[in-house]
Amino acid sequence: MIIYDKTKMNDVSVVGGKGFGLAKLVMYGCNVPDFFVITAETDIFEESFRDELYYFANKIGAEKFSVRSSCVGEDGEENSYAGQFRTKLDVNIDDLYDAVKEVRESYVTRGYSHRFSVEAGGMSIVVQKMIHGVRSGVLFTVSPFFCDKAVVESVDGTGNKLVSGEITPKQYLVDRADPTEFKELVSSALALEKKEGHALDIEWTEAEKLYYLQMRPMTALGDVIPEIPSRNWNFYVFRDFCYLCQSVQRQAADSALQKKLFGFCVPISEGLLINGREYYSDENDKFAYEVWRELDKDDFFEKFIGNIKNSVARTKSYANRLKKMSFGLISDRKLFAEYNRQIEHYIRSYVPLMMRPDDYLLKKIEDKGLIKAIPTIVSLPKRTLYSDERVSFLKAKLNDNVRQYLDKYEWINAPLNRRGSALTKDDIIKRFDDITYEQAKATLRKIAKKRVDDKKEYTKLLDRSGDDARLIKLMSEFIYLRTYTAENSDRFFFYIRERLLGEIAKRRKVQVEDLMYLTPYEITTLETNDLDKKAIDRRKRGILITFFDGKSDVFFGSATYMLQRELMSYDVNNSDIVGSVASMGEIEGTVRIVRGFEDASKINSGEIVVTSMTTPEIVSALEKAGGIITDEGGITCHASI
Repeated sequence: MIIYDKTKMNDVSVVGGKGFGLAKLVMYGCNVPDFFVITAETDIFEESFRDELYYFANKIGAEKFSVRSSCVGEDGEENSYAGQFRTKLDVNIDDLYDAVKEVRESYVTRGYSHRFSVEAGGMSIVVQKMIHGVRSGVLFTVSPFFCDKAVVESVDGTGNKLVSGEITPKQYLVDRADPTEFKELVSSALALEKKEGHALDIEWTEAEKLYYLQMRPMTALGDVIPEIPSRNWNFYVFRDFCYLCQSVQRQAADSALQKKLFGFCVPISEGLLINGREYYSDENDKFAYEVWRELDKDDFFEKFIGNIKNSVARTKSYANRLKKMSFGLISDRKLFAEYNRQIEHYIRSYVPLMMRPDDYLLKKIEDKGLIKAIPTIVSLPKRTLYSDERVSFLKAKLNDNVRQYLDKYEWINAPLNRRGSALTKDDIIKRFDDITYEQAKATLRKIAKKRVDDKKEYTKLLDRSGDDARLIKLMSEFIYLRTYTAENSDRFFFYIRERLLGEIAKRRKVQVEDLMYLTPYEITTLETNDLDKKAIDRRKRGILITFFDGKSDVFFGSATYMLQRELMSYDVNNSDIVGSVASMGEIEGTVRIVRGFEDASKINSGEIVVTSMTTPEIVSALEKAGGIITDEGGITCHASI
């Protein structure tokens, strides 16, 4: 059956995604080249079909035609299989039947009939008047990266080379609120978006006027992030935090909790936490400086140091106790009650790390001309487990007792890491075996001598006048306490993860790694609720936590990596790979160079596909790829979508 009446194209299961979208464009009053739909149930080999085909082709009255697939699942909200099937353009009316047959046959020859047989019930086909535009392209009504922008990609002539990825298009980010470029296109598309109720992917072309060639929901749209104010954002530190720990960091920045524990607060006025990387603006630094300046009276800092030491002592005690505990025999209610108690202690253990006067004290030291003293101050006269790790390892070698080291430092190998431990037990034993007794002894001598020299230098610094010596001593104490607090907080969390979260994961039949993408409260609700896999998948794409004016918000999605890249300053050289990114993220894998279908069939799960352009033969094999790098194509080409 062929359907020409657009009012009868209201069933997507009959006319397919593409036909359904075109019919809606017509109903909305948009300028659409005339078309008809050959339904999936149509037997194109029946003799009567040819007569029907040419009857409606003559009804359109075109010199040339485009012939395109229209499966139900091809252009839906959940998935897009764009580019999987054959498209025929510039088809003469005499060749129309052969073109229809070729497109229908691609449904089977691409090997995807099994995917669509249940989901779509076969392939419908759109036959449309061919428009030769002077400029063509694709519009996303919402940029995959910025919620206040639309993105337009365009090429000269027809748009088939753009969507196939054969040509890298010109890309324009257009303000949704006030579109100055492509004003007619963007304004009308936003009106369509409002009617449809979701972001749209629209193909268009310009000839004597603007034509709409396709409308479908955006499947490339992940979670979007807000526009970040233009500031001088200063990179502070990178810690490969899981989201659970990032949530704790967010709670530890809460002004009310800081006041409760220490009697004052240092709110973050402007800060960003992006996938474990911390950034603070100059404005935040100025604000924090003023807070510390107001507090800097009498012996305030000495008392603050004492409070931090008490806090760390409690954390150390909790960690030591938790290390010895086992929860396998207690009830679920008691297990989650114990988890709530320990996670509350963990949040409190992190608060001092969000209240650091280091920069304020450093400014005072610079103003006094004591900047040359900084290297000696940073050498840490006092020792932490982190700074003593190398010494402990070497001493264990001298005692020929690797268990001594493993027991003391089982927590240190990336305990907060999203990807698991940086070093396995086997890695550590190999490191232990690779060093000789003599090498360990010689290295320990060098370290001991360096520490003696550092202590002498530090003692000399304290011989200065009273205020100078006080500043140096305060700075040294806070540098030490920053590391000391962090290591005990990290160690405490390691045992929360190993003892409590491990038991919760076992009882709920989930992976501990998945729990790392939940907030502390969300883990509490697992006593009665199921794990939200969709929420976890969103968070795995990227995490942004913003701090503005003492308030904090959280955003998820691949767009976080776009922001992260913008904040990282680097010089492009000949060894760098640069270009448009369709799906942000971080992935590691073996490179698979793909030159054609024969190579595509060899792609293994998780490999990074490197190819010149993503033809349909290659697209059909990309579901196994961990990542894709091409020479050509923009973020609206089939492979990106």
